[in-house]
Amino acid sequence: MTTARPLALAPLLRQGEWSSTEFKAARNALPKSAFETVSAFANTSGGWLVPGVEQHGEQFSVNGVAEPDKLQNDLLSVLNADGKTNHDVQVTAHHWQHGGKTVLGFHIAENPRTRKAGTGLRIMRREWQALGHAQPTHRNDRANKAFEIFLPDTVSRVAWMAGQEQIDLVTPEVQRLLQTLHGTMNRRELMRALGLKDEKHFRQQYQQAAVALGLIEITLPDKPRSRLQRYRLTETGQYLLVSQRKSS
Repeated sequence: MTTARPLALAPLLRQGEWSSTEFKAARNALPKSAFETVSAFANTSGGWLVPGVEQHGEQFSVNGVAEPDKLQNDLLSVLNADGKTNHDVQVTAHHWQHGGKTVLGFHIAENPRTRKAGTGLRIMRREWQALGHAQPTHRNDRANKAFEIFLPDTVSRVAWMAGQEQIDLVTPEVQRLLQTLHGTMNRRELMRALGLKDEKHFRQQYQQAAVALGLIEITLPDKPRSRLQRYRLTETGQYLLVSQRKSS
């Protein structure tokens, strides 16, 4: 869960967008996507919506908000309007001054009901894997308002044969990656879970090695450089995990 305590703006700019931070240029008005972000944060673990910052490739710079009080009132008015959003959404506003420009920060709190639903899903996933099945996967819609969960029961003959051929080629690094990858995860989430800081080392020894063996795949194959790119186990990767659990 993210904290509502105001953070310093400079570290956020250096870090870039993360699963709990999203920037919007929004100099004069909030785009429709801002409310999708609010919904996504409220229905996951909370996060910071930061209007007044624009993106240039992988870099972020402050463009400021022209009328911060008006933009803040516009957001809160929509969130409090009947039929627009769930009234359980809790928002804490904060203002930053940066180079003579005003940047807004809205902390969106996690909806308590989301946490309860997540507990049930975690129990279901744990019990399913305890029966020896491959790890369930899930897919969210764009605004994270709904999701589908997939419970793989059996592994196809093709995946079984491919997995048999790859077992001897799996390095300790790739093995760690397979055991760490739950559902879909982005690069930063994987590096953090693995305790890695060297991006080049992660890319060569973990990510690219696992992709080359056909054990993981990207979720957006048509947009390989997308900032929304995530990774998941292939059917062959799921087979290897199931086989190793049964033999251990």
